[in-house]
Amino acid sequence: MAKETGKIKVFIIDDHPLVREGLKRALDGRGNIKIAGDFDSGRAGIDAIPKEKPDVIILDVTMPDMSGIEAIKIIKKNFPNTKVIALTMHDSKEIILEMIRLGASGYVLKDSPLTELQTAIDSVHNGQSYYSSKISGIILNEFTKKIQQSKISFKEDELTPREKEVLICVVNGMSNKEIADKLFLSQRTVETHRFSIKKKLDIGSVAGLTKFAISKGLI
Repeated sequence: MAKETGKIKVFIIDDHPLVREGLKRALDGRGNIKIAGDFDSGRAGIDAIPKEKPDVIILDVTMPDMSGIEAIKIIKKNFPNTKVIALTMHDSKEIILEMIRLGASGYVLKDSPLTELQTAIDSVHNGQSYYSSKISGIILNEFTKKIQQSKISFKEDELTPREKEVLICVVNGMSNKEIADKLFLSQRTVETHRFSIKKKLDIGSVAGLTKFAISKGLI
Protein backbone atom coordinates (compact mmCIF):
# COMPACT_ATOMS: atom_id res chain seq x y z
CA MET A 1 0.00 0.00 0.00
CA ALA A 2 1.44 3.35 -1.01
CA LYS A 3 2.06 5.76 1.83
CA GLU A 4 -0.12 8.86 1.78
CA THR A 5 1.98 12.00 1.75
CA GLY A 6 2.23 13.58 5.18
CA LYS A 7 0.23 10.85 6.90
CA ILE A 8 1.41 8.91 9.95
CA LYS A 9 0.50 5.27 9.31
CA VAL A 10 -0.67 3.67 12.54
CA PHE A 11 -1.36 0.06 13.54
CA ILE A 12 -3.62 -0.79 16.48
CA ILE A 13 -2.88 -4.14 18.14
CA ASP A 14 -5.39 -4.93 20.90
CA ASP A 15 -7.45 -8.04 21.57
CA HIS A 16 -10.56 -6.05 22.58
CA PRO A 17 -12.82 -5.30 19.55
CA LEU A 18 -14.46 -2.30 21.23
CA VAL A 19 -11.08 -0.73 21.97
CA ARG A 20 -9.89 -1.18 18.40
CA GLU A 21 -13.12 0.14 16.90
CA GLY A 22 -13.20 3.08 19.26
CA LEU A 23 -9.62 4.06 18.49
CA LYS A 24 -10.16 3.70 14.73
CA ARG A 25 -13.22 5.96 14.82
CA ALA A 26 -11.50 8.48 17.05
CA LEU A 27 -8.10 8.64 15.35
CA ASP A 28 -8.45 7.77 11.66
CA GLY A 29 -8.27 10.94 9.58
CA ARG A 30 -7.79 13.15 12.62
CA GLY A 31 -4.94 15.51 11.90
CA ASN A 32 -2.28 13.63 9.97
CA ILE A 33 -3.10 10.17 11.37
CA LYS A 34 -4.05 7.26 9.11
CA ILE A 35 -5.07 3.93 10.68
CA ALA A 36 -3.39 1.43 8.36
CA GLY A 37 -4.61 -1.67 10.17
CA ASP A 38 -6.08 -3.04 13.39
CA PHE A 39 -5.37 -6.50 14.74
CA ASP A 40 -6.63 -8.65 17.59
CA SER A 41 -3.29 -10.36 18.23
CA GLY A 42 0.39 -9.57 18.31
CA ARG A 43 1.19 -12.21 15.71
CA ALA A 44 -1.36 -10.88 13.19
CA GLY A 45 -0.08 -7.35 13.60
CA ILE A 46 3.57 -8.33 13.24
CA ASP A 47 2.83 -10.39 10.12
CA ALA A 48 1.27 -7.32 8.47
CA ILE A 49 4.20 -4.96 9.13
CA PRO A 50 6.30 -5.85 6.03
CA LYS A 51 3.42 -5.06 3.67
CA GLU A 52 1.88 -2.00 5.33
CA LYS A 53 5.05 -0.51 6.85
CA PRO A 54 3.39 1.39 9.73
CA ASP A 55 5.21 4.34 11.28
CA VAL A 56 3.69 3.85 14.73
CA ILE A 57 2.16 0.84 16.47
CA ILE A 58 -0.28 1.24 19.36
CA LEU A 59 0.30 -1.95 21.32
CA ASP A 60 -1.72 -3.47 24.13
CA VAL A 61 0.48 -5.00 26.82
CA THR A 62 -1.84 -7.87 27.83
CA MET A 63 -3.07 -10.16 25.04
CA PRO A 64 -3.84 -13.90 25.10
CA ASP A 65 -1.70 -15.15 22.22
CA MET A 66 1.34 -12.94 22.68
CA SER A 67 2.00 -10.34 25.37
CA GLY A 68 3.02 -6.82 24.48
CA ILE A 69 6.45 -7.56 25.93
CA GLU A 70 6.90 -10.55 23.60
CA ALA A 71 5.55 -8.56 20.65
CA ILE A 72 7.78 -5.52 21.12
CA LYS A 73 10.87 -7.76 21.26
CA ILE A 74 10.05 -9.07 17.78
CA ILE A 75 9.00 -5.68 16.42
CA LYS A 76 12.13 -3.82 17.54
CA LYS A 77 14.43 -6.64 16.43
CA ASN A 78 12.99 -6.92 12.91
CA PHE A 79 11.59 -3.42 12.37
CA PRO A 80 13.76 -1.13 14.52
CA ASN A 81 12.52 2.09 12.89
CA THR A 82 8.89 1.37 13.74
CA LYS A 83 7.83 3.31 16.83
CA VAL A 84 5.80 1.57 19.53
CA ILE A 85 3.37 3.12 22.01
CA ALA A 86 2.19 0.90 24.84
CA LEU A 87 -1.52 1.53 25.49
CA THR A 88 -2.69 -0.29 28.58
CA MET A 89 -4.31 -0.12 31.99
CA HIS A 90 -1.08 -1.41 33.58
CA ASP A 91 0.81 1.12 35.68
CA SER A 92 3.08 -1.54 37.21
CA LYS A 93 6.60 -0.17 37.52
CA GLU A 94 8.13 -3.47 36.41
CA ILE A 95 6.04 -3.66 33.22
CA ILE A 96 6.59 0.02 32.39
CA LEU A 97 10.37 -0.19 32.75
CA GLU A 98 10.55 -3.44 30.80
CA MET A 99 8.55 -2.03 27.88
CA ILE A 100 10.74 1.06 27.80
CA ARG A 101 13.91 -1.04 28.05
CA LEU A 102 12.73 -3.10 25.07
CA GLY A 103 12.19 0.01 22.95
CA ALA A 104 8.74 1.50 23.60
CA SER A 105 8.85 5.18 22.66
CA GLY A 106 5.60 5.94 24.47
CA TYR A 107 3.44 4.62 27.30
CA VAL A 108 -0.15 5.85 27.60
CA LEU A 109 -2.79 4.61 30.02
CA LYS A 110 -6.18 3.65 28.58
CA ASP A 111 -8.01 6.08 30.84
CA SER A 112 -6.06 9.01 29.36
CA PRO A 113 -7.83 11.60 27.17
CA LEU A 114 -7.83 10.93 23.44
CA THR A 115 -5.83 14.08 22.86
CA GLU A 116 -3.00 12.57 24.88
CA LEU A 117 -2.79 9.58 22.55
CA GLN A 118 -2.79 11.93 19.54
CA THR A 119 0.09 13.87 21.10
CA ALA A 120 1.93 10.63 21.81
CA ILE A 121 1.63 9.52 18.17
CA ASP A 122 2.94 12.85 16.88
CA SER A 123 5.77 12.89 19.44
CA VAL A 124 7.12 9.39 18.82
CA HIS A 125 6.82 9.83 15.04
CA ASN A 126 9.05 12.90 15.40
CA GLY A 127 11.68 10.91 17.27
CA GLN A 128 10.66 11.96 20.78
CA SER A 129 9.32 9.97 23.73
CA TYR A 130 5.91 10.42 25.31
CA TYR A 131 4.61 9.11 28.62
CA SER A 132 1.38 9.80 30.51
CA SER A 133 1.95 12.08 33.48
CA LYS A 134 1.55 9.21 35.97
CA ILE A 135 4.02 7.11 33.97
CA SER A 136 6.49 10.01 33.82
CA GLY A 137 6.37 10.21 37.62
CA ILE A 138 7.17 6.50 37.98
CA ILE A 139 10.07 6.77 35.52
CA LEU A 140 11.44 9.87 37.25
CA ASN A 141 11.29 8.21 40.66
CA GLU A 142 13.14 5.17 39.34
CA PHE A 143 15.77 7.34 37.67
CA THR A 144 16.23 9.36 40.86
CA LYS A 145 16.73 6.15 42.89
CA LYS A 146 19.41 4.92 40.49
CA ILE A 147 21.22 8.28 40.63
CA GLN A 148 21.16 8.22 44.44
CA GLN A 149 22.33 4.61 44.58
CA SER A 150 25.25 5.38 42.25
CA LYS A 151 26.24 8.56 44.06
CA ILE A 152 29.42 7.17 45.65
CA SER A 153 30.62 5.51 42.43
CA PHE A 154 29.99 8.71 40.53
CA LYS A 155 32.02 10.69 43.05
CA GLU A 156 34.87 8.23 42.82
CA ASP A 157 34.91 8.61 39.04
CA GLU A 158 35.23 12.38 39.53
CA LEU A 159 38.63 11.95 41.19
CA THR A 160 41.65 12.27 38.95
CA PRO A 161 44.32 9.53 39.07
CA ARG A 162 46.61 11.90 41.02
CA GLU A 163 43.82 12.67 43.53
CA LYS A 164 43.31 8.95 44.07
CA GLU A 165 47.04 8.59 44.80
CA VAL A 166 46.86 11.44 47.31
CA LEU A 167 43.71 9.94 48.87
CA ILE A 168 45.45 6.61 49.43
CA CYS A 169 48.37 8.39 51.08
CA VAL A 170 46.06 10.43 53.31
CA VAL A 171 44.13 7.43 54.59
CA ASN A 172 47.45 5.69 55.27
CA GLY A 173 48.21 8.49 57.74
CA MET A 174 50.90 10.29 55.74
CA SER A 175 51.56 13.99 56.31
CA ASN A 176 51.51 16.55 53.49
CA LYS A 177 55.32 16.58 53.43
CA GLU A 178 55.51 12.78 53.26
CA ILE A 179 52.96 12.74 50.44
CA ALA A 180 54.85 15.48 48.60
CA ASP A 181 58.12 13.56 48.88
CA LYS A 182 56.53 10.29 47.80
CA LEU A 183 54.70 11.70 44.77
CA PHE A 184 57.34 14.31 43.86
CA LEU A 185 54.96 17.21 44.42
CA SER A 186 55.14 20.47 46.34
CA GLN A 187 53.34 20.61 49.68
CA ARG A 188 51.10 23.36 48.29
CA THR A 189 50.03 21.04 45.45
CA VAL A 190 49.28 18.28 47.95
CA GLU A 191 47.14 20.69 49.98
CA THR A 192 45.26 21.65 46.81
CA HIS A 193 44.60 17.99 46.01
CA ARG A 194 43.40 17.29 49.55
CA PHE A 195 40.99 20.23 49.40
CA SER A 196 39.69 19.07 46.01
CA ILE A 197 39.18 15.49 47.23
CA LYS A 198 37.20 16.58 50.28
CA LYS A 199 35.07 18.92 48.19
CA LYS A 200 34.30 16.34 45.47
CA LEU A 201 33.48 13.58 47.93
CA ASP A 202 31.81 15.88 50.44
CA ILE A 203 33.79 14.13 53.17
CA GLY A 204 35.68 16.28 55.68
CA SER A 205 37.37 13.79 58.01
CA VAL A 206 40.20 11.32 57.53
CA ALA A 207 37.99 8.65 59.08
CA GLY A 208 35.33 9.36 56.47
CA LEU A 209 37.88 9.28 53.65
CA THR A 210 39.21 5.99 54.99
CA LYS A 211 35.74 4.45 55.05
CA PHE A 212 35.16 5.62 51.48
CA ALA A 213 38.50 4.25 50.24
CA ILE A 214 37.84 0.88 51.86
CA SER A 215 34.32 0.69 50.39
CA LYS A 216 35.73 1.32 46.90
CA GLY A 217 38.62 -1.13 47.26
CA LEU A 218 41.28 1.58 46.99
CA ILE A 219 43.07 0.26 50.07
